[in-house]
Amino acid sequence: MLFDDSVKDHDGIARPGESEYSFLNRSAWPSAEQARQFLEQWFSEYPGSGKADLRSRFTSDDRRQHLGAFFELYCHALLRAQGMVVNLHPNLSTGSAAHPDFLVRTRDGSEFYVECTSVQEANETSRERSRALQIHRAINELDAPFHVYVEIEAEGMRTPPLRALRTDVGNWLKTLVPAVILAQARDDRLGSLPELTWADESGWRIRFHAIARPGGAGAKQKVQPFEDVDVYYVKPVDEVSQALKKKAERYGELDRPCVLAVNFSRHHFNEQVVTNSLFGAGGVWADDSEAASTRQVSAALVTSLLVVWAVAAYTPVLIHNPHAARVLDPAVWSGPRYRVDSLQGSITRVDGLPGWKLLRLPEGWPTAQPDS
Repeated sequence: MLFDDSVKDHDGIARPGESEYSFLNRSAWPSAEQARQFLEQWFSEYPGSGKADLRSRFTSDDRRQHLGAFFELYCHALLRAQGMVVNLHPNLSTGSAAHPDFLVRTRDGSEFYVECTSVQEANETSRERSRALQIHRAINELDAPFHVYVEIEAEGMRTPPLRALRTDVGNWLKTLVPAVILAQARDDRLGSLPELTWADESGWRIRFHAIARPGGAGAKQKVQPFEDVDVYYVKPVDEVSQALKKKAERYGELDRPCVLAVNFSRHHFNEQVVTNSLFGAGGVWADDSEAASTRQVSAALVTSLLVVWAVAAYTPVLIHNPHAARVLDPAVWSGPRYRVDSLQGSITRVDGLPGWKLLRLPEGWPTAQPDS
């Protein structure tokens, strides 16, 4: 089991700095109970040979370990929900000691590899962490039916004016309608969260993203911000390229197509940013010479800000590599995808099923009373 059998009697919010797993393991929220049930179901279907390792990382207080394990569990469940058979850590014909995360067999018998990676924030210093927690506590005093994702783009010379910050964020949240935001988030898009950019004269620049709580409209509840402390600007094109190149170089020549599943933890890695980073100026798939280093990646399955509470709200998008050594059959993926025509120089988005349908979850999950 992923969660212990302790009494889940905490009906409040997470403590500042508390890990995602710790809070989910003790929360009495109905949505938390539903999340635990689904995760336990997913875990029961995970290959037995990998359960101990996955459990160890999933229950870790280290955010990188936890989110990495969660994303692997999510990808396994996502593939199985579409009728595919998923085997863990297959041996490669190249004799490489490295093993992809999954070997996937579709209903028609075709096979491809899947490698999962979660691109997360840089390590922060103790001073950055202290200031981030002060911002966290200030926002936490607000009552609103939202989670707030906090992304620190630049840190000022001194602690920001917390009262003014809290007032500005509170006034912004009052202008938002939870039902509208939930509908936008399910509209097959990664970057539909409402956003507020806050800055002051001392150099602070912080982006806030509102995540509506299903069934939370009108409820008096604390905001519970998520944190992403990253005070150094990283070019999206570099981040995307590094993620692809790192995995592509790991296995050498493969005998089957390979899909790289990527969860970007920074909000600005939405569909437009990722496609621009792949195919725009300097993009790793923009021309033959640059693309040679990632020919082993047949496609990228991309999502962003994926956490337990949002698995039904966000939809992964498949982006085909026009320079791939082995072409992935587009029919294997039922969700939205990007089709690339190298001869015409065009990139077309093809609509598909939203995330909640791909996972066979009720629309709006988690809710207090899910569909039967």
